[in-house]
Amino acid sequence: YAAQFNPTKYDAEAWARLAKEAGMKYIVITSKHHDGFALFKSAASGFNIVDATPFKRDALKELAAACQKYGLKYGFYYSQAQDWHHAGGAARGGHWDPTQDGDLTSYLQKIAVPQVREILTNYGPIATLWWDTPDGMTRERADLLAPLLKLQPGIVTNNRAWNG
Repeated sequence: YAAQFNPTKYDAEAWARLAKEAGMKYIVITSKHHDGFALFKSAASGFNIVDATPFKRDALKELAAACQKYGLKYGFYYSQAQDWHHAGGAARGGHWDPTQDGDLTSYLQKIAVPQVREILTNYGPIATLWWDTPDGMTRERADLLAPLLKLQPGIVTNNRAWNG
């Protein structure tokens, strides 16, 4: 459905203003979920809101700017170990689609690591990064992602980067 996704009524400023008026202190948004679709411009994959949709705008960049304007902290959720679109993306209960065939470590190196670097460097101060289910993640695989957190000193993260 990416080719049809066109949220023309999306208004990041209205979201941030409403959040501020409601007393919220932060916003956390899904940057990429298990379907592998990124809500941000990604050089690591064309399966993103700018390159694969008629919307052609980076929704997360707009929201980051609006959060900064209204004094809200900004964070991301990122599905590091499940990706149903890119080769090597793991799946709960094993691979259920040939598209997923491949090596998880290679997927992490080619897609997840570059994308996490993108979300931690292209959107200003990031307060939080929530990892999702660590299916197939080992300490060695998590160690590919962990150094990226240094790009945002003081970031708060959860313990779901690996199964340990």
